[in-house]
Amino acid sequence: MWFLTPALLLVVATLLQGCSKKSTGGVNVTPEKSTAGKSQGSGGVSPEIKADLNQVSSDLNSGKYETVAVTLGTLRQVPKTPAEHDAYANEVRDALAVLAEKSKTDPKAAASYQMLRRAMVGR
Repeated sequence: MWFLTPALLLVVATLLQGCSKKSTGGVNVTPEKSTAGKSQGSGGVSPEIKADLNQVSSDLNSGKYETVAVTLGTLRQVPKTPAEHDAYANEVRDALAVLAEKSKTDPKAAASYQMLRRAMVGR
């Protein structure tokens, strides 16, 4: 029964993220209609996506592993430009590597690693 806990947390977090229009846990999930008038950050990555990815990095360094998995799972659904997709994919790869390493000694990291892996492959 313990193996259902990470999956259950991901399902609940996903449902809660989708149900509330007031707060998205610091993640910008509103799609942009046009980027013609918007300024893009370095490398064509919007400031909102860049801020969310920077927050993921800081959460990962501070040990907020569940927040990392939920944020990256939520960002997966946000429409992205090719540059934003590349930055997102790099962040997911880095997060999975760090969580895999820390999961050897930290049960919370192990649970978040499994949650993020399942969110990325859809199983």
